[in-house]
Amino acid sequence: MNRFFLNFSLFSLIIFILTGSYIMNRKHIHSKDLYFATPSLPYSTDPLEFDSYIHHYAFTSVFGTLISFGKKGEIIPQIAESWSHDNESKKWIFVIRKDLEYSNGDKINAQDFALSLKRIAYLKRKSNSESGIFENLVGNKLITSIQNIEGIVAEGNRLIFDFKKPMPDLLSKISFGFYSLAHPSLYDQIGGEWKDKRKSISSNGYQVDKWDNHNFRIMLRGNIPYIDYENAIEGISFVDLAIIKRADDLKKIDILIAEKSTLMVDSTFEYVGSAEGFKIGYVECYGWNDSNNPMSNINIRQWLRFKFYEGLEKSHFTPTNSFFPPDLTGVKKFKLNYEAKKPIFGKFKIITHTMNKSSKIEENVSKKSIQEILDTALKNIGNNSGVDVEQIPFTDSMDIEKVMSLAINGTGIEAEEFIDTVKFMFLSKQGANLPDYKGSILSELKKDHPDIDFINKEIWNQSIIWPVRYYTKGYWFKKNSQINYDKMNLDLPSIDFQFIKWN
Repeated sequence: MNRFFLNFSLFSLIIFILTGSYIMNRKHIHSKDLYFATPSLPYSTDPLEFDSYIHHYAFTSVFGTLISFGKKGEIIPQIAESWSHDNESKKWIFVIRKDLEYSNGDKINAQDFALSLKRIAYLKRKSNSESGIFENLVGNKLITSIQNIEGIVAEGNRLIFDFKKPMPDLLSKISFGFYSLAHPSLYDQIGGEWKDKRKSISSNGYQVDKWDNHNFRIMLRGNIPYIDYENAIEGISFVDLAIIKRADDLKKIDILIAEKSTLMVDSTFEYVGSAEGFKIGYVECYGWNDSNNPMSNINIRQWLRFKFYEGLEKSHFTPTNSFFPPDLTGVKKFKLNYEAKKPIFGKFKIITHTMNKSSKIEENVSKKSIQEILDTALKNIGNNSGVDVEQIPFTDSMDIEKVMSLAINGTGIEAEEFIDTVKFMFLSKQGANLPDYKGSILSELKKDHPDIDFINKEIWNQSIIWPVRYYTKGYWFKKNSQINYDKMNLDLPSIDFQFIKWN
């Protein structure tokens, strides 16, 4: 037989086998993108900034954690294939899979994971920020992120944690995006600084495919052993809600993130969610810790709070004075009394933000959105109050504390673990980072059994945080999009897209 013909035949056979294998691997993957509308686009790949809500959606599927709660009713092994702990839950051992690679082809290993976690531990310790995990590590006196400590050790393919106290709930904590695996080339290994906020190397099932000021897309990776590729979604294109003006703009949207009461959808969508009333809306004052700033005067803060609440009532909206939802946390309700006398002060200006971005589509123009109600209340602060109010556009990447005097903020609380949630709100610089100018709340949170009623009243009395409302936020699914979300854990504030499928 002609040697050329033989070689060509062998080459053709190899190509046929490889092509057939490729087709077999992809035959149940739909090439249609899922269009996912969010209030903004991501701005940083740094896991340290994961607590910004947009990063819950953008990077949970990009940066892998040891285990995942993303599937309804199950704890899913992810980068760790198994785990165990001693009788006291002080020593935990996670066995890292040997068959995983980053998106750049490098092998994933326990040493990288230890270094990634020590980076976060070091930066949190440096900023005097508590996480609920790292401050309890044995020997955590990190002065660089590459320093060896007893509390995080990599031995072969095992990642070992050693804690000073029992950590029975470590799995639920360590599944949060702060503790995901970042490739060591993405950050400075001495100081821990993140090198490029737009750069990523995936350690999970999806990787960033496109990212500019107007587009963000993640794409399914192949050959990830723990991914079920049957009916998998190949690409997720993120759409900024700001570009949606009318119902016609919603035609290609499959999922939209919004409140249950949103005016951004029409009848072609249905709401799916849980955790009713777990979100807390509030106003936060800035400059209270600067003695030269009028906001450091509690009497002025109380006066401005009165003017804000007065504006809410003009829109027939009754605010709450309890920061913590009584139905979820058991805090005692106290009588709403926000009236205040105008103190003596010189005229000054406060800066706040507009609240009209993406509040409703044109078809709902006759209805009043919560954003418009809040915007009216912010404007009312300047109504015969002795202050000028300037409103400027808000962006997620803005350094609010340096720019704003007041801002509308939101956070969430978990009913089953609300004490841990409260600790995270006050003790972590990367969480809600709630203020406490007296130190009384921080002292209370150091106790074994903090008095939640005391903390709730202190928040009100300090007048830096102005409680507004409780609300529900979740997912609006297009009714005809053929999306199967049966396996998705709706209780989480994040999405691992491997658990959403096409029907």
